[in-house]
Amino acid sequence: MEVEGRSISEGTTYRVKVFKVSDYGAHVQLPNGMPALVHISQWAHHRVRDIHEVAAEGMEIDVLCKGRDAKGLIILSRKALLPVPREHRMHPKPKPIAAAAVKEAVKEAAKEAAPQ
Repeated sequence: MEVEGRSISEGTTYRVKVFKVSDYGAHVQLPNGMPALVHISQWAHHRVRDIHEVAAEGMEIDVLCKGRDAKGLIILSRKALLPVPREHRMHPKPKPIAAAAVKEAVKEAAKEAAPQ
């Protein structure tokens, strides 16, 4: 990605400085001087309820450039550089059960429970 004469590359880590914190994330200045946003969902592996509790103006953080979104804005992630917590590795999300399988199981249980 060529921005203002300096390239910002997908998959590259950058040291950026927070210049503003809003309810939806931290606004940072890229090495090429351009502003960008680290969305609250890309801050940590756990849910960040209030970005103001973990980010402050003037702090420097490392972020990974993940590319651009549909609007052409640069996608940055702090979370992608953090180790995945043990509880995330130990408990993968369960696979959803198809609605038809649930209905069938309920029907079978009703048959077994019905008086003969």
